[in-house]
Amino acid sequence: MPSSLRSERAALSTVFALFGVSIGSWISRIPAVTESLGLSKGQLSAVFIAGTIGMLGALYPTSKVIARIGSRSVVLPAASVLLASVALLGVAPSRPWLAAGMFCVGAAGATLNVAINAQGVAVEQLCGRPVMPTFHAGYSFGAMGGAAIGGLAAAAGVGPAAHFPTVAAVLAAVCVVAARFLLDTPRVQAPPRAVAVWRSPGLLLVAAIAFLSFLSERAAGDWSALFMRESIGTSEALAAGAYTAFGLAMGTGRLLGGRMVALLGRRGVVRWGGMLAAAGLTLPLLAPSPLAGIIGLGVFGLGLASMVPVAMSAAGNLPDVPAEQGVAGVVVAGWSASLVGPPLLGNLADLTSLPAALSLVVIAALCLSLLGGRIPIARKTDAPPPALVG
Repeated sequence: MPSSLRSERAALSTVFALFGVSIGSWISRIPAVTESLGLSKGQLSAVFIAGTIGMLGALYPTSKVIARIGSRSVVLPAASVLLASVALLGVAPSRPWLAAGMFCVGAAGATLNVAINAQGVAVEQLCGRPVMPTFHAGYSFGAMGGAAIGGLAAAAGVGPAAHFPTVAAVLAAVCVVAARFLLDTPRVQAPPRAVAVWRSPGLLLVAAIAFLSFLSERAAGDWSALFMRESIGTSEALAAGAYTAFGLAMGTGRLLGGRMVALLGRRGVVRWGGMLAAAGLTLPLLAPSPLAGIIGLGVFGLGLASMVPVAMSAAGNLPDVPAEQGVAGVVVAGWSASLVGPPLLGNLADLTSLPAALSLVVIAALCLSLLGGRIPIARKTDAPPPALVG
């Protein structure tokens, strides 16, 4: 592999990790921010909705801007706005300011998400082999690192007002250096209208895979600790350890994901990954014990690890959809799952039980396995390869 391409991959992995650290930092300090502003759960939910509105509003113009100026030109501005917005979350004096910060986080995060995944598609096309999962591994480990830093800051008595701006400043300096080595992707003068994207059966199928994948991942984040604590009866520390097992397995699976895609193909990875995820979550549901919970959630994370990277890569290589619009479609599907999943599973758990609600996630994983055999495998052949810079 050319040394310049190694630099491109390292730079892109760094930006993915940066994105993860920023989001993980925020998630780890939500209780502190909620307490400092005296927010109820309903008020906090409204703040989250502001972030979702920002994300949805940014996706369509983002795909058009990336098509015109290239994804590399979008990464640094989007990352800068994201980090400044995260810093604002730490110093927000009231709920309206916090909601404004979340709106900007949603918009900038969605923009950065599309841009870096479009970069990932370009790198894959240039490499000629699947490398997208390794970039998403950077995000997974970055999010875990950001949450760990947040925990250490909380233990040391450092509030979000000092924590967030400090993290943002360090990450901004790293991003400025990394952005210099990203690919200069092709531009087009007249991007197709977005309505054409959703007429693509291939993209609709990939979006369905993304929806089910995000729903399953979100279920692990929202409900795994509560399931371990209430349904299995573990300690709080062990309950948190179960989600750590899920996160570590997912990050490790993404590091190995490129090799698995090369070995099994995209279809094989989704087909077998869905079955593995279903088996992992079924284990503690049928045989509830602390060991089964930790092992099962780890296997669940391993099965889901490459689902989203494969969906991003497939969407970016559809012959009838521009890469940036395909990636945006997958991001929309994923965030939609993040909106639908929590109330769906929460209400179902209230009506029945949490294990019964999580059985729906097992069904989602099995659906992923069924859809895996239909993933489009054609690559674009009419676009020139991206030029190397740096």
